[in-house]
Amino acid sequence: MTAARPSLIGPILILDNIENGRLTLSALFIVEGKERPPDVKTSEAMHAPEILAQFDSATVWRVRFNLPSDRPSEYRWNGEIYPVAGDLRGDLRIAFVSCNGEEIGDLEREGSERNAMWRGCVRRTRRNLSHCCCMGAIRSMPMKSRRAIL
Repeated sequence: MTAARPSLIGPILILDNIENGRLTLSALFIVEGKERPPDVKTSEAMHAPEILAQFDSATVWRVRFNLPSDRPSEYRWNGEIYPVAGDLRGDLRIAFVSCNGEEIGDLEREGSERNAMWRGCVRRTRRNLSHCCCMGAIRSMPMKSRRAIL
């Protein structure tokens, strides 16, 4: 059985720059076909998407915008509010996630058990936003490369 591909993936938020008290951000969208995703709204303006790449079956769009770097803020897209942990004046909270909680040799473990870790991460993030989320994928690297990192 093959999983159905979603018609839209995003927003995927990327930090491009921090300068003069502002975060420069990009929201990426991958859309089936050539359909344009809705604009992103900040407290200052509406921001239109631009095409980054077109393929036979999908288009990659980017929306660039700025938010303050001295306080929490938000942007809105497609009727949803997306909070951003933009206060960079103190200690930073960094989340690290890896391999959907799956390790070599535990492929028999129930998916619900692995997903419990994701649910816990979501609960902690809703209580206290992380400034950065790093995604690890050491498992996909050749063993020789992993030893060099560890």
